[in-house]
Amino acid sequence: MLSLSFFFPLKLETVLLGDDIPPSSSQSAVATSIPFRNDLLDVIGSITAVSGLSPMISALSVNPSKSTSPIYLLPRFQAHKSATQRNWRVPLEAPSQKWLLHVGNAFEVKDVDGNSEIKIQACACSYQWFNFQKLFGYNWQSGQLDPSIMNRLNAWNKPSDFPVIYPEVSGKKNACIYASTSSGSRQALPHFPFDMVVKINLSTKTASTWSAGARRFIGEPIFVPKGTEEEEDGYILVVEFQYRDDLVILNPKRIGETDAVVARLEVPKHLIFPLGFHASDRQHYQYSFNESPAELLFDSMAKDPVRVLVTGAAGQIGYALVPMIARGAMLGPDQPIILHMLDIEPAAEALNGVRMELVDAAFPLLGDVVATTDVTVACKSVNVAVMVGGFPRKEGMERKDVMSKNVSIYKAQASALEKQAAPDCKVLVVANPANTNALILKEFAPSIPEKNITCLTRLDHNRALGQLSERLKIHVGEVKNVIIWGNHSSTQYPDANHATVTTANGEEKPVRSVVADENWLNTEFITTVQQRGAAIIKARKLSSALSAASAACDHIRDWVLGTPKGTWVSMGVHSDGSYGIQAGIIYSYPVTCDKGQWSIVQGLKVDDFSREKMDATAKELVEEKTLAYSCLN
Repeated sequence: MLSLSFFFPLKLETVLLGDDIPPSSSQSAVATSIPFRNDLLDVIGSITAVSGLSPMISALSVNPSKSTSPIYLLPRFQAHKSATQRNWRVPLEAPSQKWLLHVGNAFEVKDVDGNSEIKIQACACSYQWFNFQKLFGYNWQSGQLDPSIMNRLNAWNKPSDFPVIYPEVSGKKNACIYASTSSGSRQALPHFPFDMVVKINLSTKTASTWSAGARRFIGEPIFVPKGTEEEEDGYILVVEFQYRDDLVILNPKRIGETDAVVARLEVPKHLIFPLGFHASDRQHYQYSFNESPAELLFDSMAKDPVRVLVTGAAGQIGYALVPMIARGAMLGPDQPIILHMLDIEPAAEALNGVRMELVDAAFPLLGDVVATTDVTVACKSVNVAVMVGGFPRKEGMERKDVMSKNVSIYKAQASALEKQAAPDCKVLVVANPANTNALILKEFAPSIPEKNITCLTRLDHNRALGQLSERLKIHVGEVKNVIIWGNHSSTQYPDANHATVTTANGEEKPVRSVVADENWLNTEFITTVQQRGAAIIKARKLSSALSAASAACDHIRDWVLGTPKGTWVSMGVHSDGSYGIQAGIIYSYPVTCDKGQWSIVQGLKVDDFSREKMDATAKELVEEKTLAYSCLN
């Protein structure tokens, strides 16, 4: 393990390692990058590395013209006094040519004069081992691969990488560090891929290892603490590769002994772990271990398939939606799926064609496909129902005629869900009029909890985010917390009053102050989002399909897996009277989601302009409800 020390009279909170150009914010993640130069980068070698035909090593600090390696030290907290005591754009220079690959830990200690000594524990590569004219990762003269160097300071000098520590001592002095390493016993490629886990005791400067054995390779170790303060009290997870993948669970205290393995779990074939597998979901693993080490599973290893129903599956939205679900966009990349597809009899042949394409796509997560025109079969035991099918308004039709058709459809489908679906089935209504269709479904499926019946306004929410990001010329991921109030119709109210933007220096600022155009926000922004569907129909001669399918995935994913902390989304949900909206209608609110449950965000300030817009769309929903109920008579 390469150990670097720097002395200077300055207190630092932590150390991050950066590229030759540091990020503009101390809170930003450092991106690994190598300048594209014809004399440095071998395109063919790069392609073979990325495609898996040869190993690839990434590095953080690259400047072959210098005899030293720049290391950027950034304060953990921007507001801390240390952040203003040093020019963070000026790097320290490590006294050798090293590429820092992965950092295990970095912390400070004080010397007798009160100066700070920064300790950096990292895996590194020497510049001399790399020649981009040949192939990533190889010494072009000897043909050997040297993924990293661990110096003799810690009694270990074999190629190693992916250092990991007990998470609670990050930024503090640690006693042990773990890494993937090589036994060097293979005749071919003796140094990489790795086949051992090494544990280095930094106090005694001794090393102990666990070996995967002959013809086996391992990925990156992950430390999972048990929740105690003892640094070695936890588990080491490592994926082992051979003709199959195993998840191996090690006892850190027993590494070096014959009983180091706590459990070995076979990874299902539909999961693929690359050699560079990374993970850090510490809290989830800790929860699993508290039950039993042998029960520690990536959830996908133990997860039963989730049955997802899509109605109108042969239509435009359905055709765009089902592959997204099968690929994991809705419920996550580790959740097996059984897909139920329903459509009407005239679409039976097209529906079978969709089923054939799903089979041909060979989605690893897709366990089975049920394609049917029988609503009873389609709803059997489903856990999630995405109701895309509905009767569209046609030229010359009265509003009540359209409503009557959809009331009939959703009454029948609600009855089938009531009798056949899983008790905790989550329902998302997409077909218009979405809010009122969801209300009818709720009325005729009384055993499904009312909080489990929602409608799609996430499409409008995403449209609002997109408009703001385009206006500000920033990535859409930097904008959050817009709100869609009310109906999924032209009366909806896209509200940017509480939205924020993350600026280039990492600050969150109100959208209104960054846009600095009240007139645009109160007029064009609102009408553009309200009329976006009509604009797409005019441009495509077809309604929104791809964006609607993507929004449906977003809606269910956040509902099931949770919204990020500090972020809300828009969902059409059963009104409880919040914000003065009549109870008993399906109204779009800002919500947060946790553990499969949504909650309306409370306490947001509503100005007079917003009040008028919110009430107008609520009035339309009350009128729709009255019209729908009249169709039941």
